[in-house]
Amino acid sequence: MGNIKWGRIVLWSIVGLIILVAVPILYVVVRMVILGFQMGGNPGAEAQKAFSSGPGIIVAIFLAGALSGFLGGRGAARKAEGSYLLNGVLAGVGITILFVVYSLVTGGGFSLLTLGIAALTIAAGVLGGWVGGLLCV
Repeated sequence: MGNIKWGRIVLWSIVGLIILVAVPILYVVVRMVILGFQMGGNPGAEAQKAFSSGPGIIVAIFLAGALSGFLGGRGAARKAEGSYLLNGVLAGVGITILFVVYSLVTGGGFSLLTLGIAALTIAAGVLGGWVGGLLCV
């Protein structure tokens, strides 16, 4: 219990939140550029709304949650002799807390989607901590 690396947990929670927010934004930007090239100019508002709220963005958000949790858990678990899994769990929980606060502040609210992303991020943090323990031994 005394080998919790709080500095690494906070750092990797912030990095994880940045990943969790940046990946879906990057997905939408790339999709809009591709759509603009396909349409030969600026796509209309209906086309933009269809791409930014379709199933692709949901998949991108879930993949970003898994990636951020795994990388955050892996990063927090490094150099935490004996408590790799705990550091990974705490990093996943930290990313989840920051994501829920970010979601509430930006007007996204708390939905079933947010709950699913939170559960996936924590599970990925556990996996990242476990892998971090395997690679550091």
